[in-house]
Amino acid sequence: MRGIDFSTNDTLTYTLLTMILSRGGEYWVNGRIKLTTPEARDALQTLVDYVVVDRITNVDSATEAEGIESWHFIGRDEAMMVPRGPWVISELETEYGKMIGVDYDFVPFPFWGPVKVFPAETGWSMCVPKSTRVADAAWAYVTFFLRPENLMQHNINCAQIPPRKSVAQNPAYLQQMPFMAPVLQILDNSRFIGPFNTDVLKMNLSQVYVSLCTRDGTYASIDAALAALENQINAELRL
Repeated sequence: MRGIDFSTNDTLTYTLLTMILSRGGEYWVNGRIKLTTPEARDALQTLVDYVVVDRITNVDSATEAEGIESWHFIGRDEAMMVPRGPWVISELETEYGKMIGVDYDFVPFPFWGPVKVFPAETGWSMCVPKSTRVADAAWAYVTFFLRPENLMQHNINCAQIPPRKSVAQNPAYLQQMPFMAPVLQILDNSRFIGPFNTDVLKMNLSQVYVSLCTRDGTYASIDAALAALENQINAELRL
């Protein structure tokens, strides 16, 4: 049983970056990833201690040792808390028969510091390639899909946040999706994560985090790990 499982690639990255920002730090400085800062050191040390010292979780979802992500632990009754987006609500119902408000709740996650800000990536999108021979039909579908009533129903079905504020703020949406209130209340606190390939950051951070938590001896300290991580990410991003 895990107390709170956050080591899945996405969750680990968003948690670390939010912790940095909420303490007034920055991770994107002068067009480069910057992790050799006091805020980053304190954040990563805290997340490592949660595993190594406090033992409130492990790195199973980071290593995918069982081929699962953290939210599966909620479905299997193997975690008390998991930070994940609202899309897992429909997954838990479909795969495990878990009903929100009955088997679990969706609640706001506290900020680590006084600054209430968090990084957010762009959402899903639709693209129509210039080379298509059915552009008119494709754009007709996009137009149909983007109608407010269709956007609302689609996002209700998928337990997602509508890409248009007018739809997300429509009382009819919240009436059918009351558990979305914690997310909608903080949307204006979001900030674009940055103009870089976030998968490069996620994969490298996960590897460093697992190394630190398993104490495999690769890094002599948190500072050494962050310096190596910063250099590796910027090298792969060619920044």
